[in-house]
Amino acid sequence: MINIIAQNKEKNPTLTFYGGEPLLEKEIIYKTVEYVREIEKKEDVKFYFKINTNGYLIDDDFLEFAERNDFYFCYSIDGNKEAHDANRVTAGGIGTFDIVKENAKKVLDAKVKIVAMMVVNRNNIENLGESVRYLFSLGFENVLFALDYSDKWIDSDLEIIKREYLKLSELYYEKTMNEDSFYMFPFENKIGAYISEKKRCLMECNLGYKSVNISTDGKLYPCMQLVDNSNYVIGDCVNGIDVEKRANLKKVEEYEVCKECSIKDRCKHTCACVNKLSTGDVTQLSPFVCETERII
Repeated sequence: MINIIAQNKEKNPTLTFYGGEPLLEKEIIYKTVEYVREIEKKEDVKFYFKINTNGYLIDDDFLEFAERNDFYFCYSIDGNKEAHDANRVTAGGIGTFDIVKENAKKVLDAKVKIVAMMVVNRNNIENLGESVRYLFSLGFENVLFALDYSDKWIDSDLEIIKREYLKLSELYYEKTMNEDSFYMFPFENKIGAYISEKKRCLMECNLGYKSVNISTDGKLYPCMQLVDNSNYVIGDCVNGIDVEKRANLKKVEEYEVCKECSIKDRCKHTCACVNKLSTGDVTQLSPFVCETERII
C-alpha cells in the first residue's frame, strides 16, 4: 500500500499507527518507517507519521525515534486522575493515570507535535470541564474531547453535558481573552464551519476518499469504525483501492428533518462513523447525537 501511495504521488500522505495500542509492536513501527524512508528516496515523495497511543508504553528510545522522524502524537488521556482512571485501567484494575501523566510530560518536553485526545462517556462526563482545564495546565495546547456515542446514554445525561459544555465555553472565552495559544476541538471545528464560506465541507464524511484504514490482514476500509466489517471492504494492500466498491458505498444523506435546521452546516449528522457508533447503521441518525450537537 505504501508503494501504491508513493507511486501515485499523493499529496502529503500521512501514515497513522493505531490499534489497540500500537506501541505493543514497536519493532513493526520501526521497520515500517525505515521502509517508508527508502521508498521516499526512490519515488521523490514525503510521508508524515502519526501515532494514536495511550502513552503507557512510551520509553526514551521510542521518543528519540519519534523526534527524529517528526511524529505527531495523538495522546489518549481523559483529563484529571478521576476522569482518566474511571475507564483506563490495567488488566489488574489499577488506574493508569500516574504513568500516562508522567509520560505525557516527556512527550510535551520533546520536539514533537501532540494533541490530547479525551474519550468522554457516562463514567467521566461529570469531570469534563475540569479535565480539559487540567490538560491545558499540564502543558497541552491542543485538546480534543469526543463523546463515546457507543455508550448507553440516557436523557438525563443531556443536562450534565450541557453544564459541562458551558464550563468549556467559559474556558474558551477566558483563554481567548488572555490571547493564549490553544486549540479546543470540537469548538474550533464548529466555529470554523460557521464562518467558512465552504461550511459543510468541514463536516462532511468522505468515506474512503479522505483516508483509508488498513486491518491486520491487509484489507482496506473507508473508516476505522468499519474495520472488520466485510460489507465495507474497498480493496487490499496488494491491489490498492477498488474504485468501484468505494463508489458504491452506501452514502450518508441529509435527512428531511435536518434540511431546515439552523445548525445543519456545522453538525455531524452526515458522519458515518458517529452514526455507526450510535445506531449501528452508517445512514441512521441518533436523536442523542442531534441533541448534543444542538447543545454544543
